[in-house]
Amino acid sequence: MRKAKPQIGLVLAKTPGYSETFFNSKIHGLMEKGYTVKVFINKKVYTPYPKNWIVQSQPQIQGPLILLIPRILLKILGGFILKPKNMVRFWRLEKKDQVRGIKRILHLYSNSHILMHNLAWLHFGFSTMTLGKENVAKAIGAKMAISLRGYDISVYPLKHSGCYDRLWEKVDKVHTLSDDLIQIARNFGMPSFVKWQKIPPAICLTRFQNDGKGYARLYPTIKILSVARLHWKKGLDYALQAIQILKEHGYSIHYTIIGEGEDWEKLNYARYQMGLEKEISFTGKISHTKIPAYMHEHSIYLQPSVQEGFCNSVLEAQAAGMLCIVTNAEGLTENIVDEKSGWIVPRRDPEAIAEKIMALRSTPVEELTQIRAAAIKRVADAFSLTHQIEKFIAFYQTPAQQHG
Repeated sequence: MRKAKPQIGLVLAKTPGYSETFFNSKIHGLMEKGYTVKVFINKKVYTPYPKNWIVQSQPQIQGPLILLIPRILLKILGGFILKPKNMVRFWRLEKKDQVRGIKRILHLYSNSHILMHNLAWLHFGFSTMTLGKENVAKAIGAKMAISLRGYDISVYPLKHSGCYDRLWEKVDKVHTLSDDLIQIARNFGMPSFVKWQKIPPAICLTRFQNDGKGYARLYPTIKILSVARLHWKKGLDYALQAIQILKEHGYSIHYTIIGEGEDWEKLNYARYQMGLEKEISFTGKISHTKIPAYMHEHSIYLQPSVQEGFCNSVLEAQAAGMLCIVTNAEGLTENIVDEKSGWIVPRRDPEAIAEKIMALRSTPVEELTQIRAAAIKRVADAFSLTHQIEKFIAFYQTPAQQHG
């Protein structure tokens, strides 16, 4: 009789959108291999997802108090009737951790959608997803895994000192996108004995293969592209300064930024003040299906991030044969092989970005062609969806090696 494959619970803020290829490909890949994947989301949003997905949303603490209190009590009572052992274990674990009174009741209520299940693994898609849920895995008899992705481990603990102290005591295995993120986690208290495994992002290569019409040229106008959320950590203000330097040196240049975010007004006003309205275009949000066409129309891909877990867009740009310039922000140093599949410059350094672009303009075409070919091959060899799923299956089946 064939042994049943373990059930895996994945905890996310919301159902992943179309462009969130990492989560989508992981869920689809595991399901194709016969695993049952249950997705638990913290917020009830209406992002479309496939009909064969099992998705449950966290009970929300909102509404008038007179209605909220009965709803909380009924939900908890139903949990004790359906899964009494899980509910009692969670209550006792929270008490042991000295989670007090009302907070313990609210944790019991907000985690009831997960406590109704018995899983082999409960995997939190971001380390921030574990807050208030540190005891859920043990309560349902599951092993606990977390993923380190960037902001959650590089920035969040700076604002919330000691936020992961309970997590490090309970996690069974850590998934990281890069070696740098593990070192950062250790700086924020992750013990050296915690098991971990590196599984970088993967992409669908066929979507980004060049259409055969040739690559965008660096003459007469240098066409540069970034695909990024308009957020301070993406370092786009330094990219704008680099464009200004290039303009002052007499280069014909156009920089397209695809994405939306809270810094749009700031960046748009900076473009105006710097007199770069003709040189810089903001497209806003664009469907992920249209991104390959933009990549084939531009010659250089720029990722000027201040903080970055890994960045799928850089992988996609390499697969499309773009000339990629990135900063030395965390996982980007493992995404690009400097001088072989692209170029790495210091973060917060617009002069270095501008100098690298000027250097590419004078680089022989044959050398640039070799870089493009090396980038395409490296993404195909190391970042395919097939490899990613194989690594996740190993992650759930065998102990992780501490050397990554």
